[in-house]
Amino acid sequence: MFGCLGKQKQKKNEDWKDYTCDICDEEMTIKYGLIRHKSIHSRPPMPSKSFICPQCGLAFNTQQGLNGHKVVHNHGNTDS
Repeated sequence: MFGCLGKQKQKKNEDWKDYTCDICDEEMTIKYGLIRHKSIHSRPPMPSKSFICPQCGLAFNTQQGLNGHKVVHNHGNTDS
């Protein structure tokens, strides 16, 4: 009996998107969703991933990140 009510409420939330981002016009069903979404517009840009693994092409932000990744290819051997 109550399962039907849950589906009706879910359907109602999908149809009613009362909160709209004033930056990109994305619509949200709850106010918290809009608040969380708007934070992506104020984040600083991501740094470029300029350290690229020569074996698989995976990119990293730092040389340290790339060095840590190389262990995967060396099977734990850190000599090379």
